[in-house]
Amino acid sequence: MAVTQTAQACDLVIFGAKGDLARRKLLPSLYQLEKAGQIHADTRIIGVGRADWDKAGLYQSRARSAGNLHEGKN
Repeated sequence: MAVTQTAQACDLVIFGAKGDLARRKLLPSLYQLEKAGQIHADTRIIGVGRADWDKAGLYQSRARSAGNLHEGKN
């Protein structure tokens, strides 16, 4: 029997949130953890990057990336 435990609340800072590593590895992994209920509800994920983006622009970019990865396009 597998025992799962939700982590404590924390602040996670991703430097280079618009970069390739975040797009291909970090954000999809965080999504899977959230989907599995493994991220505490009070956890804050903070993305830091050099470019000036608002939240809507980031979501739009990540949605496009998710579609491309789903279709096998890197």
